[in-house]
Amino acid sequence: MPKNTYDAGYKAFFRDPEMVASLLREFVHNDFIRDLDFSTFERCSGDYVSDDLRERFNDLVWRVRWKNTVAYVVILLEFQSTVDPWMAVRIQSYTALLWQDLIKTGAVNARDGLPPVFPIVLYTGQRPWTSAVDIFDLLAPEAKRGQLLAYLPHQRYFIIDEKGMQENVLHQCSGL
Repeated sequence: MPKNTYDAGYKAFFRDPEMVASLLREFVHNDFIRDLDFSTFERCSGDYVSDDLRERFNDLVWRVRWKNTVAYVVILLEFQSTVDPWMAVRIQSYTALLWQDLIKTGAVNARDGLPPVFPIVLYTGQRPWTSAVDIFDLLAPEAKRGQLLAYLPHQRYFIIDEKGMQENVLHQCSGL
């Protein structure tokens, strides 16, 4: 199947809030998922214009109620055959652009703070995903020592490696 058709198929699939809820329930084994109110899913624009007027696009952005606040679940669908070693940088960039857009549009205020973002990368490549899932891990080792440490970023994303999942299911079914 051509890449664009494959990409469009996944995007169409995850435009359905029930599919996104199912993805989160089935693959994200984290306590905060139980606190999401899936009936409040709202798809948001993932298209942003940065301050220097460059356009950026996320594949899908969902807003959902979490406890007593609003959370954003960013689903970045990647359909590539190779691992992107800089994905953590891209995720941080997308998160910052989302927050900047929320600030510009008045959707957030300084008193309430920025909403949490849960980034997900759905990877469909043939080789296992080996890239760092935290931007901190991409920093030069020397930078992670001493007084500079307090100023360095941390941001993780959740990886769903489709091929790795398929192989795991096959192993479980065959008893390996």
